[in-house]
Amino acid sequence: YVPGSIVRMHNFLTYDHVEFRPGPHLNMIIGPNGTGKSSIACAIALGLNWPPRRPKYSRSRNRTELIKATDGYIEIELKGKIGKKNTVRGNLSSTSKGSTYNLSGRLA
Repeated sequence: YVPGSIVRMHNFLTYDHVEFRPGPHLNMIIGPNGTGKSSIACAIALGLNWPPRRPKYSRSRNRTELIKATDGYIEIELKGKIGKKNTVRGNLSSTSKGSTYNLSGRLA
């Protein structure tokens, strides 16, 4: 297992700000209803640019409906070579009605 599987969310669905670090043996997320399990799954899917309705994690058809304020983001840090990290960041905005994606700091 190489460190680097990190998911960060800001102003996304039920979360103001959270950093989630799944371990090497994670294969499910459990918890009571309404605690944000689907929010984590939806963030991973959207962070990798899946459409909001593609995985049935969200009732929304529009990405901008998934943020709590005018702006939010999903950031996924993926495993890479030692000393290298691959970061995918999806910036969501309700004011511009769209989203942009960056891969390791470069517009994708």
